[in-house]
Amino acid sequence: MAYRALHRLDRVRTAAWRRAQPAIRLFPLTKAGVGIVLLAAAAFWYEGVTHQDLIVLAATLCCVGAFLALLLLTIVCAWIISRRARLSYTSAKHELETGAPVETGFLVRFPNWIPMIECSWIWVDESGEPLRVTVAPERVRNGWMEVATAQRRGFLSSVRRRFTVSDGLGLAAISWHRTEQVPISIFPARMDLRRPQQILGLAGGEDEPDPLGEASGDRVEMRSYVPGDSPRMIMWKVYARTGKLLVRLPEKAVMVHPRACAYFVSGAEDEPGAAVARAILEKGYLGEHWYFGADGTPEPATTLQNALPILAKSGNSSGADDENLGRFLDQMVTLGIRNCLVFVPPTPGEWLDRVQEALSRRLLSAQLISGLDEFPAGVASGRWDRFVYLDEHGDGEKEKRLRRFVAQVSNHTGNVCFVERSGNIYSDLPEPGVRAS
Repeated sequence: MAYRALHRLDRVRTAAWRRAQPAIRLFPLTKAGVGIVLLAAAAFWYEGVTHQDLIVLAATLCCVGAFLALLLLTIVCAWIISRRARLSYTSAKHELETGAPVETGFLVRFPNWIPMIECSWIWVDESGEPLRVTVAPERVRNGWMEVATAQRRGFLSSVRRRFTVSDGLGLAAISWHRTEQVPISIFPARMDLRRPQQILGLAGGEDEPDPLGEASGDRVEMRSYVPGDSPRMIMWKVYARTGKLLVRLPEKAVMVHPRACAYFVSGAEDEPGAAVARAILEKGYLGEHWYFGADGTPEPATTLQNALPILAKSGNSSGADDENLGRFLDQMVTLGIRNCLVFVPPTPGEWLDRVQEALSRRLLSAQLISGLDEFPAGVASGRWDRFVYLDEHGDGEKEKRLRRFVAQVSNHTGNVCFVERSGNIYSDLPEPGVRAS
């Protein structure tokens, strides 16, 4: 009972704090500003009034006057910025790429000559948590132009910005939210694969499993003539020998059937893998006909135009309780597809058990592909070499963690193929202490 009461009290406190956030952000004083005001009030009362210290009295009055002027300037500037911040819908960008700075068309019109005032803003979600988008306002002639650099793919139905106007001393600050109803798709970064033959060997190509299809082959079959047949199809040499009218018919050709498929599993540090998936789709390494699915979208895509939005929306999905992979594999098995590329994060997580369970129940061969920003360089493994060679970037620990991940995945689902952002493909990890090249 006591635990439930404490848990309920904590939930109420959290909800109350969240509801009070808009009012708290509009409060114009920072913690430093509140401290300065309290210190000035204490000095004014105890030293200036009680002990009749005229120097302290004049100093505190000047300090409070300057502080009030700075506070008033901050409030007025915040009001002006809130009224003059506009999005140019004609130049608004609806598509971004991770890692590429883009001018979004959002402009804050405000004079640059006003001193002691700083304006900044960030992108946040509906709950107020910052998104993985870096905003660097660029000064232009009549204000600040927004330059956004996305760090993670995703789809935003609207853009919510949190503005903060503060003074240069950090004593006063006002924050508020502003929402623009502009959908934005954030796609993974583009990259090139240096040795795509390894991917081509894993993906397979086209197949012709269905003996029925549209007539588009050579005319090798024949039957008796019936009224309405074209005279050009009559086999006149056979008629001259036998006296029977026979016509040529095209053979029953097979229809090209998709054989390759790929699926993207969302998770931590999966952005390099998303770039690899985009490169494979755009370069056509899956063949001419294929299926592509991803966490967060129930229906697979068969064209590049539909596959890229699905890949972008996978950034909104955590993938923890996503059952799309199982349904996708069931559909592929029904269509007769036996090979599948599965893009997985380079770190273990809840996705591992889900992928293992989905692959173990289907008669389908899967190859796991994981993307990395950079393959961790091996460090010297000798006892004395550790005192000679410095591991400044922690590559040794990264390599150990990656090897533990590979061992864990190999025990569950099979081998993993790693692809760097530079385009290098590794079908296996190099020996310890050897730098990957």
